[in-house]
Amino acid sequence: MKITECYYETAGIVNLKTDNKLMMKILPAIALLLLTSTTISSLAQQTNTTQIYTAIDTKMLAIPASMTNKTEDVARYINSNFSTEKDKVRAIFIWVASSFEYDVDNMYALNYNEKREEKIRKIMMLKKGICENYAAVFDELCNKCGIKSWIVGGYTRHNGQTADLAHAWCAVLIDGEYRLVDPTWGSGYINDNKFTRKIDNKWFMQPGESSVKTHMPFDPMWQMIYYPVTTQNFALGKTDIDKSGVYFSYPDSIAAYEKLTHLQQMEAEARRMEANGVKTTMAYNYFTNLKGNIDVARQNELINTYNDLVGMYNEVVHDLNQFINYRNKQFSPIQPDAMIQKMVDVPAARAEKVENGLMRLKGKDKRIDDLMAPMLRSVKDAQKTLDEQRDFLKKYFSKSKIGRKSMFYKYSWMGVPLN
Repeated sequence: MKITECYYETAGIVNLKTDNKLMMKILPAIALLLLTSTTISSLAQQTNTTQIYTAIDTKMLAIPASMTNKTEDVARYINSNFSTEKDKVRAIFIWVASSFEYDVDNMYALNYNEKREEKIRKIMMLKKGICENYAAVFDELCNKCGIKSWIVGGYTRHNGQTADLAHAWCAVLIDGEYRLVDPTWGSGYINDNKFTRKIDNKWFMQPGESSVKTHMPFDPMWQMIYYPVTTQNFALGKTDIDKSGVYFSYPDSIAAYEKLTHLQQMEAEARRMEANGVKTTMAYNYFTNLKGNIDVARQNELINTYNDLVGMYNEVVHDLNQFINYRNKQFSPIQPDAMIQKMVDVPAARAEKVENGLMRLKGKDKRIDDLMAPMLRSVKDAQKTLDEQRDFLKKYFSKSKIGRKSMFYKYSWMGVPLN
């Protein structure tokens, strides 16, 4: 950043962001899972609840084709045709489960750095995707319809086997109750590498006690039960609720989670995972990746803080230069004394914040420490000049109008102005 005719140079923002892509490469690729035909057969005894939702489903699937290309349009249709949260979330589920084809060919073609917006854009445009796309568009529609929803990552167990593929689904809060919704498993199944659409209502609005039998979130908070099942017991198929364990108030944890920064959310998730046990390969791989991302986020937070301090210092420089220019014009045009004093007091207070902020960062990142010494010298120089200007104003304000004018000149012994 450059300031024309500057008495003090501003400091440049440092671009030291750690590359998240490098961190993601420490793990092998894990694919996202769709319910297989063998799992469908194991669920053949489930109660058919289709008739309960017939009216909602019929109305939702009558949405004009022209309104199915953007989530904004789909949400507008839902909000116009359904009034309760329960009806809206059902409408979202049936539309997502019925509108997209599972992308079998790209089941393993994951992009960990792909943004949420891109995941949604792809499935809306191509009308196909994998479970992270299904979950993302479901969650987006919930948000646009005023329904609390969260995307949940984890893995599954079926046919007596713990899957070695990651999966994504959603959690929703309806009328004070947390429920699992899995729009991918609810949409159909794969048989002989071909996707067959078959709406399965089992995966709509499941309570935690039943969903944990098949779905294990990486973060135990999203089991949505007061006595979480350990990863080890899940792998062994021991998913009955054991009330002799430690009580965990997941609603309070979710409420607190929403108020945290992204870094704080990851740190809290890591603590919960450690407490619940990291006993499976899937959990271990995710936990290792999570810890790496936490390190990256911590480094980036320090860098962001440093850059914020640089920006604050640049404001000090700008304000100080403004004051010096104004003083060089002999405080013309005239302003009240309080306004002139403020022109020095504000950057002085800001410079003190910069100094204190830099000292709090000291020793936390070597790259920042290397930049800090010259930065601190610059801040000290600015503070020295600000103190000089404050001393000048103290004398200036103590004088009469004529006395103030005389402070801008130096006189010889004969009384002739030298400048």
